Amino acid sequence: HFDGECVSVEEGVLTMAGEYGRDIYLFKDLKWNKVGQLLTAVSVPTVLQLRNEIYLFAGAKTADVQKMSWNTDYQTIENAEVLYQQPEENMFNPIVFESLSGKCKAKKKIRIFDKNE
Repeated sequence: HFDGECVSVEEGVLTMAGEYGRDIYLFKDLKWNKVGQLLTAVSVPTVLQLRNEIYLFAGAKTADVQKMSWNTDYQTIENAEVLYQQPEENMFNPIVFESLSGKCKAKKKIRIFDKNE
């Protein structure tokens, strides 16, 4: 029972999170290599990749939204930070949409990427 998430990068597949761990691994050339760590352990997350930035929306165990950079030259995770604490924990595999600013209309707005608020 893994409860983690995978995301494809040019070099292979990154896998992260899971019931008990913070480690991030790259699967490349039929081998697993540890390439970084999450700031906090999470379970059943959703991961979104935008260019070399990876956003992890925690599902269970914590309410963190973490952002990290994938360094293609060194094949490592860098600059991990917590962007936001979601309003509650245990949102198993939260649904995340990519949209242009101001293009998604909703009755209740939740803005998570604006640190200045």
